[in-house]
Amino acid sequence: MALNKPTWQEHPYSKDRWGADLAVDGQYSDQSAQGGQCTISANLMPTAQWRVDLGEILDVSHIVIYYRTDNRIWDDDNSYVARFLGFSVYLSNTTNYQDGVLCVEDSQYTRSSIPNPVYISCPYNGRYVIYYNNRTQSSTPDGYSEYAFNELCEVEIYVCPNGRYGYNCQENCSKNCLDGGCDRISGQCFGGCKVGWKGTTCLTKCDGGTYGADCRYHCGHCLDKQQCDVIDGSCLNGCGSGYSGAKCTEICGNNTYGPGCSRTCGNCHYKYGEHCHHVTGQCPSACAEGYKGKRCDEGFVPSSPSDVDNRLLIPAYLTASVLFISVVLNIVLIMKRKQRNNIETQPKQEEGYKNVTWSNEGSDAHPASDCEPMNIISPVYEAVNITSPIYAPMNRISPDYEAANITYPVYENGNIISPNNEAVNITSPVYENGNIISPVYEDVNITSPDYEPMNRISPDYEAVNITSPIYENGNIISPVYEAVNITSPDYEPMNIISPVDKALNKTLN
Repeated sequence: MALNKPTWQEHPYSKDRWGADLAVDGQYSDQSAQGGQCTISANLMPTAQWRVDLGEILDVSHIVIYYRTDNRIWDDDNSYVARFLGFSVYLSNTTNYQDGVLCVEDSQYTRSSIPNPVYISCPYNGRYVIYYNNRTQSSTPDGYSEYAFNELCEVEIYVCPNGRYGYNCQENCSKNCLDGGCDRISGQCFGGCKVGWKGTTCLTKCDGGTYGADCRYHCGHCLDKQQCDVIDGSCLNGCGSGYSGAKCTEICGNNTYGPGCSRTCGNCHYKYGEHCHHVTGQCPSACAEGYKGKRCDEGFVPSSPSDVDNRLLIPAYLTASVLFISVVLNIVLIMKRKQRNNIETQPKQEEGYKNVTWSNEGSDAHPASDCEPMNIISPVYEAVNITSPIYAPMNRISPDYEAANITYPVYENGNIISPNNEAVNITSPVYENGNIISPVYEDVNITSPDYEPMNRISPDYEAVNITSPIYENGNIISPVYEAVNITSPDYEPMNIISPVDKALNKTLN
């Protein structure tokens, strides 16, 4: 693009003989001063600058510079190598190199490593290509010349057309570049690759079961795991077993399975929306009646109506068995609890205690039909059962009494024999006195809805005096009282049910 274009240099040696235009005349076979094909700048200058005007802003690809050799071998013994070291190249839209973009600035080359010609990548837009060198530093690197020169035998500027890249634009950009353009040097696609291709130059087709833009998608279940279409992902030769659809991504449905979903499922027994296996056709749980095999496609005749696939009944059997066992266990536990409660509430006949009986003789006797059982429960008396010809049985079990045998045919000298008190005298309205000596009661107050209060005082088994509007002196607890309330600071509450009275309520504090 620079051939015979306008040029300029800062310090020409001779404008007519070694002018700036010789660097773009297309000739560089004779690279000596006598050949007349090279531009040569003046001696003893601190800077050297040369430029070419391309006439318009172009998309430059690369630049090639042929430097003066004087037709000698280009090595570290050639004096012109020292003059070439340290050069820079700019691409600018003005004649000022500082306004442009730096394509290259030599800081790495040495006398033994700098090439000639030198190939410079400059993939930028610009109108002026500017060569620049200087020796303005206080000291120059080893191997550099003392002064700056521009001794250019040829400067070639390449602007590759769209679709071409490389040296002299000899290579074509990949047709798989998204916008058809590529880097003028490397050939890399600017906008990426078309669908179905990958790589920096977009020359590699999608493979390994991938397709689409940048090969980012995975193919479906194509037949024999073949590569799908790299653009749309369709399976060109059909689907593998168990799949359907253009891309073979849909599992077989509608009671089908196998290659291309071309086979029909067997006589499966389905539940909860099940389906035979989309690849093998195997039934998920069991077969319908009259069929067998993994796919339930083998018919057979049951030997009896009950000869069916009992696997269907196993869950029901297990559930029923668990429920039955649970019910039985609950019934057994309930019966044991009732039995234990009955045993705990029954009167105890413990060792060391005997029954107390009363005869039907005497003025205090009452017809049996008028009497009901009477129980006493307290911290002292666990149960009291009194039996007599007239009254229902009553037990009296006490930690203080080993045996208590009470008889009163006519209430003569009613004595109670006890290991703590050898004799206790009880008298009633028929008998003299009314004293009770008891090792059990310390302080008892008896009140009744029918009778006036009665005091029982026995702090140390002293006499207990009971007063009643009907009886004179010492009446104890007898079948005449309908209701008796006993309170005591030493005893917990205790209920008495009398064979005559309907209720005797006894509360001990």
